[in-house]
Amino acid sequence: MRLAACLLLALVVAGCSRQETAWRRTESQDTVAAYESYLREYPAGAHAGRAQARLAELRELQEWERAQRFNTPEAYQRYLSGYPSGHYSVTAREKLSDFLLARAPDDPGPASPPSPAQPAPGGALLAAAGATGDRRIQLGAFGAGEAAARREWSRLAGRHGDLLAGTSPRVDVIERNGRSLWRLQAGPLTESRAREVCTALKARGEACLLVGD
Repeated sequence: MRLAACLLLALVVAGCSRQETAWRRTESQDTVAAYESYLREYPAGAHAGRAQARLAELRELQEWERAQRFNTPEAYQRYLSGYPSGHYSVTAREKLSDFLLARAPDDPGPASPPSPAQPAPGGALLAAAGATGDRRIQLGAFGAGEAAARREWSRLAGRHGDLLAGTSPRVDVIERNGRSLWRLQAGPLTESRAREVCTALKARGEACLLVGD
């Protein structure tokens, strides 16, 4: 009986020793792959909580470094969609604002309204409701073309339909520092309503800027 207890104790000690060795190795490597490997081997281990926390930090850091490497509106928007309250979210919004502010309220630039033959979605609803207003909200600026802006509109309209219902999307292209940006805007809205919508969208982790129609 005593021999069996001693053998069991020896096995427990050996297991703990292996786990501690694995944890020290994981910490020294400090990579996503290392923490994932540790958690696969010891999902309920003594250091599982610390491993999960550090893994989350490293994954966020990877996404942030990707956004900085690409340095595009899409990259910063992707980071914010995954980490709306993340460690780098304030900086990401500042970076995104650099694109959003491109020829914004004081320099609206050329923007052709939709032709009568191709009315913008939601236009009939606005007319029927007698909507008035000379403000629009800018929801993004994209270097990947109009299709990227339209996809973002579909995502936003689906996720925030309670705020964007009754507005029409408009996409126009501008040149900034030798590159083209496609700006996604929605409206028309009264100034007070536009501010309300922008405030609510920002609270949900989205980018938004008030602009003139």
